[in-house]
Amino acid sequence: MKRDLLAGSYIQADETYVGVQTPERKGANHRAFFWQYSAPAKGVVFDFEMTRGKQVAKEFFKDYGGILHTDGYVAYEKTSARKV
Repeated sequence: MKRDLLAGSYIQADETYVGVQTPERKGANHRAFFWQYSAPAKGVVFDFEMTRGKQVAKEFFKDYGGILHTDGYVAYEKTSARKV
């Protein structure tokens, strides 16, 4: 699904947090993230990551040159995609 999505010319992306229990944070949840990538008629790819850092989007879009539609979050700025 990821390959099919990246082969297209348009992707929508967003991320949302989810609480995750970890041994390092007893009594409190770590703030992890589901990164969502989709395109009309191509389905949705979810990527679970422990961080909201720029490296997540940069790695996902490293070979993508199409249009990337986002909410303007700074993590998407350093990708190879064209922003709308």
